[in-house]
Amino acid sequence: MAAYRAGISLPETLLAIATTAILAALAVAVWQTHTVARHVDSAVDVVRPILTVVARAYLESGEPPRRNADAGLAADPASHRSRYLESVDVRDGTVSLYFGHRANPSIAGRTLRIEARLDEARAQVLWQCLEMSPDDRSPALPRRYWPELCDRGTGEPAATP
Repeated sequence: MAAYRAGISLPETLLAIATTAILAALAVAVWQTHTVARHVDSAVDVVRPILTVVARAYLESGEPPRRNADAGLAADPASHRSRYLESVDVRDGTVSLYFGHRANPSIAGRTLRIEARLDEARAQVLWQCLEMSPDDRSPALPRRYWPELCDRGTGEPAATP
């Protein structure tokens, strides 16, 4: 009668370890993306009242606000700080969110630009995120981190929040 051997062989153990390592790496990447998305969503929630003010000014005058003061906001962009935002600036109807050092390192020092566009047929302001940075101050926020407010490539801007 042959001897019965119980247990796990070395190849089986190595396969289990490799599979666990791959799953852990995927989980870290997903968690990183989730964390960045929460930081961006938090920043957009802070800026939502500013977007509403810009949209109202645009609808009333037919022209986008040229700068913060034209939208009825504090002139200093740094006065609109939040936990993850260094400043918020309005230029020609485009709201620029500058992410500060407290944001996730993947987005710290980057800019999300949200442009107002007037849809005269529906009498509303639509928002579209831009991939270009307004100046050399910081690189643009990668598209994969754009909030739902952005069209994410659908070609259809989002309505005023």
